[in-house]
Amino acid sequence: MKPLLCKSLSLLKQSHARLSKTPSPNSPNLSLTTKLVSSYGKLGDLSSALLAYGSYPQNPEMLENDVFPNRFTFPLLLKACSSSLMLSHGIQIHTHSVKFGFNSNPFVTVGLIDIYMKNGKIKSARRLFDGMTERDVVTWNALLTGYSRNGTPEEVLRVYNQICKAGVEVDFVAVASVIAVCSQLRFLHQVLPSEL
Repeated sequence: MKPLLCKSLSLLKQSHARLSKTPSPNSPNLSLTTKLVSSYGKLGDLSSALLAYGSYPQNPEMLENDVFPNRFTFPLLLKACSSSLMLSHGIQIHTHSVKFGFNSNPFVTVGLIDIYMKNGKIKSARRLFDGMTERDVVTWNALLTGYSRNGTPEEVLRVYNQICKAGVEVDFVAVASVIAVCSQLRFLHQVLPSEL
């Protein structure tokens, strides 16, 4: 039974349950785990994707056979951690992404920035952003929305100005973030004018 052929979440879960009960000499298999994570992600069940990945131990025999998570595995897992605010899992996945050489992958980095920002780890997110060699509008937006979410409107405006200076074409997300913080700043200036 192949989980990637499952077109519904219930069929995937049934297949996964059967596979979990089937004895295998290489159980759990990282290649299969990666397929399960991908399938759960495609079907929108990020919690199950995270659980599937969590069932994979760090087995050196699998690594010796060149069976690794791929560039799609980590963004899905990070999205699962981010949507459920699971920072400890996100940190573990960050460590795994470095171990497997995906720390410079922009999709992984954006996922990490998102999870760190959602958990209030602004400095960690900023270090990741600053370490990137290439930044696109999605990367900048992750930083903008993170600062906005963490109640730092001045930093949102600072980053927006950096985007413009860098020549990156802004999109709806960037403009919406700036509009939202402008209203926050206006309110702050009305309430606490002497402190700003």
